[in-house]
Amino acid sequence: MEQEKQLQLHITKNDRKIITDFANSLSDKEYQLRCMWAIQILESKLTMINLELQENLQREVVVRLTHRIKSAESIFLKLRRKGYTINLDNAKKKLNDIVGQVVIVVVICKIKCVMNGNFLFMKILDR
Repeated sequence: MEQEKQLQLHITKNDRKIITDFANSLSDKEYQLRCMWAIQILESKLTMINLELQENLQREVVVRLTHRIKSAESIFLKLRRKGYTINLDNAKKKLNDIVGQVVIVVVICKIKCVMNGNFLFMKILDR
């Protein structure tokens, strides 16, 4: 995270132009439709998994589903941080998190917690 902040401080005028070009490409209707299609497919599958788990476990498992599409600046910074040539083709080929789904689940298990100085140690006793 600190490294990303440092990279953000060194964005030049030329970098801004590349980021703007990324933003324009990412706002393309076909690209946006493909992203939303992928998100909808993931959401549908996760919803079906949740329904099946609810049926089997008699409780809610998936609490919340959210999604995001990585910003042009974030794509630019990640390509630069990883040392890739900065272009949209590389972003599509090399980055696997341009579109993401966040799933928040409830896990119920027995744990043992032990405090040792400033550290909290946790051990799962039963799943």
